[in-house]
Amino acid sequence: MNLEGNLSVLASRLKDMVIETERTAQGFEMDNPDLLERNRYFRFTVKEGLRGIGLDEFKARAMIYAATSTYLETVNVMRRAKQFVSVVSVDCKSRLIPRLIR
Repeated sequence: MNLEGNLSVLASRLKDMVIETERTAQGFEMDNPDLLERNRYFRFTVKEGLRGIGLDEFKARAMIYAATSTYLETVNVMRRAKQFVSVVSVDCKSRLIPRLIR
């Protein structure tokens, strides 16, 4: 059993899955612009800074953390994250409070 060969196949398949996931998300967003406009759909994806980090590079935690932090600190992502928290908290309250009152 060649572990390196299996990791190579796994890495290739994961890359294909990421590409397909992005295409699916883009298609969904194009088909459902009203969900974006009404803040009913949120997608967060770190797009920069993770290239070159392999599956077997568990020591790359610091790089992954840095790329994720940089992504989360961008103005647009912070704005969308705040919108997400606001929407989720309002939705949770509107569903939870009537149950508590019963």
